[in-house]
Amino acid sequence: MLEPHCAQGFAVVKFYPKLIKSNPARFQLRGISELGFEFGVKSVKIILVECALLMRDYLEENPDNFVGYIGQTDRRDNKVSKPRETAQRADIYNLYTNSMFLYPKYKLSSKKMFLEVNLRLIRKVRSKQENRITKIQKSNYNSFLYFFESNKDKYLELMTKKTRSQYE
Repeated sequence: MLEPHCAQGFAVVKFYPKLIKSNPARFQLRGISELGFEFGVKSVKIILVECALLMRDYLEENPDNFVGYIGQTDRRDNKVSKPRETAQRADIYNLYTNSMFLYPKYKLSSKKMFLEVNLRLIRKVRSKQENRITKIQKSNYNSFLYFFESNKDKYLELMTKKTRSQYE
């Protein structure tokens, strides 16, 4: 199930299997042991393309807004034998968005900008000075930052255990 979560000036796209919609951990579950089934590589690619199309449509309808995603961490990112600093999902999403949202039409936030929380933002290039954001985009970005800062209590939940240990 694909879900755009829209706010003032930005949106975040999330997805999960429909049959676990009511599960509070629905964004963290994956694999046979947790879901009872597993998505193949082809299915995952289709889901990611659908998410990208949803994000693209959102930006077409709201060209001054930002859209993004969070690569939710899960147990595989926090293995004791091989802990990850960033969520595997975030790394995969970054590969897809880098190949689907191409400059000069789109601009992606730096991978390092929200690295700790596995988040990335995308905007449509609107300015003739390509690397600059417009005044409306700046206002929308500030709305995003305000929302982001207002929810600092959630930051640790978005981090891998290895990254979280640096902040606790």
